[in-house]
Amino acid sequence: QTGSKVLSIEGSLHFQNKTSTRLYSCGKNFALKSDLLRHKSAHLEKKPFSCSVCGKGFVKEKHLRGHAKIHKGEKPFCCSECGKRFIVKSNLKRHEKIHTGEKPFSCSDCGKRFTLDTDLKRHEKIHTGEKPFTCLECNKRFSEKAKLKMHVRLHSGEKPFRCSECGKGFTQETHLKRHERVHTGERPFRCSVCEKSFVHKCTLTTHQKIHTGEKPFSCSLCGKSFVYKCTLQSHQKTHTGEKPFSCSECGKRFVHKSAVKTHQKTHTGEKPFSCTVCGKRFTEKGKLKMHERIHTGEKPFSCSQCGKRFSRETHLRRHEKIHNKKFNCVAIYHYIYLSYISTHMESGEKPFTCTICGKGFNSETHVRRHERIHTGEKPFRCSLCGKQFREKGSLRTHERIHTGEKPFGCSFCGEKFTEKGGLTKDLHQRLHTREKPLICAFCGKHLLRKLV
Repeated sequence: QTGSKVLSIEGSLHFQNKTSTRLYSCGKNFALKSDLLRHKSAHLEKKPFSCSVCGKGFVKEKHLRGHAKIHKGEKPFCCSECGKRFIVKSNLKRHEKIHTGEKPFSCSDCGKRFTLDTDLKRHEKIHTGEKPFTCLECNKRFSEKAKLKMHVRLHSGEKPFRCSECGKGFTQETHLKRHERVHTGERPFRCSVCEKSFVHKCTLTTHQKIHTGEKPFSCSLCGKSFVYKCTLQSHQKTHTGEKPFSCSECGKRFVHKSAVKTHQKTHTGEKPFSCTVCGKRFTEKGKLKMHERIHTGEKPFSCSQCGKRFSRETHLRRHEKIHNKKFNCVAIYHYIYLSYISTHMESGEKPFTCTICGKGFNSETHVRRHERIHTGEKPFRCSLCGKQFREKGSLRTHERIHTGEKPFGCSFCGEKFTEKGGLTKDLHQRLHTREKPLICAFCGKHLLRKLV
């Protein structure tokens, strides 16, 4: 109405215009300001039936009764096919169409079919670009009223969906359901190839690309393809050299904020992730997952060419080069490990270059490690004696001097060693196996150990 305005005075709501003044004051109290504001709007919009819990208003009493079931957790309507329960009968009917596959509503623009009329109307706005719902706080526009309501909660701080286990609040019911799986341990999304289960559907979809070999995100500069968009974005920074995040302790710069957080744990010594089998602790959850595969024997990455399986994606990528390219090896060293020869021959590609001496490397981690030779940087410090190391692996090996830990045992006689490879455990086991993995690049003779 022209010349009207709404005033909020101590919980009472006045509606004024040139001809009349009406006062709405029902005396209801609310814990949250957002609930009070919503309740006031119920008066203005002529919604006389309001919820005593959250203040939401309704035109009809039966709508209020249906809404109240959200707070009670009551779900009286059950699907006869799968047993899933619903608060409202209309939601059950909508769900049942998933089982029947019925999609009676089709888009006149693109022909896409929908189960519900409301879904079709929502879809049609993609073609028209229509966004009729506007946020009064920031003027952002939305195609659906429900999306506007969810957005408004960012401004109001309202979190109407609360976890019954821990009390944590959420702005959306889907977010609450996802969170509840933390407590229940439910993993409803299962991979049909390897049977691995996931908490979220999007995580399953991403995981399945490992099996299909699909890499939909490609770099416009070098053509390299990636499974994940975030990995592509990370890769692109290798071309620009951009490292926007720096460590407050030592000033070292990183491409990602998460990498800074991981790096800072080298200063604090924090290792929050521990293996439930052997108790070994890790700075990152990803490293713990990789470690756990040692115990489970899981090898989720398989070669699309020969079917060979690997515990790490990097190992699969290295292996795939065997199928893609072959290069003639020019002998540089007199004696070399067979494993080094195969790695060396698999690919001649060295896209990562040292900015100081120009030497090329086949991975970014290798070039970073190499650059520390020039800079003298030793970022890994022993918390017991203060000795510093260029590589994390060297620090771990050193720390065993203090702890006396010998985690690597000979599978033949049980003798323990501080190091997995080199001239300790591996060399010792060759006494049992008589294996000679070293080969002379000139005469081809096999040897037990490297000759200096």
